[in-house]
Amino acid sequence: MSKIKKHTAFVTPLLSVDLDIDNNAILAFCKQQSKLEGRVETNVGGWQSKDIQTNNVAYNELLSKITSYANEMANDIGLKDGLRMGNSWININGYRDFNEVHKHPSSILSGVYYVSVPKDSGRIVFQNPAYESMIYDWSPEKVKDFTTHTSAKWFYEALVGRLYIFPSWLNHYVESNLNKKEKRISISFNLL
Repeated sequence: MSKIKKHTAFVTPLLSVDLDIDNNAILAFCKQQSKLEGRVETNVGGWQSKDIQTNNVAYNELLSKITSYANEMANDIGLKDGLRMGNSWININGYRDFNEVHKHPSSILSGVYYVSVPKDSGRIVFQNPAYESMIYDWSPEKVKDFTTHTSAKWFYEALVGRLYIFPSWLNHYVESNLNKKEKRISISFNLL
């Protein structure tokens, strides 16, 4: 009798870690920055900063920790380490604001750090690299259990202090903030 071997041909890595840093100082910095002129990229409503260049100690400590975790992830998955921060920006989403589907070209790893996450303010959603085929060929009536193998998209909770790092080529979006009173605040970044 033949011995069956189960393999996984392609895997999408994703790092998740809760950071122990001065989040209150980062929150204050984000609120201060929100008074400046922003830009529109993937944000539908809300405010997105231009790329941040600062000497703010708490913000730079955050970027240093992100770079360290990104290089650890790069080493673990077989990428060359020595990644450096390319750019970072702040996202502030009020009621019904969201970020549409996008990826981060011309970088290696990207991610998000959650500064403020009120109740019902939305999750980050990653699309399977085979999303277009999966939503047609593996539709809900053809799938018994939705797992990381069978899902066209996968949801992760936004939590204060949570850092996610993922390949820059991975399509993702952020659900609408349905909290009528409080804003979701996050910091996004790219590493080169």
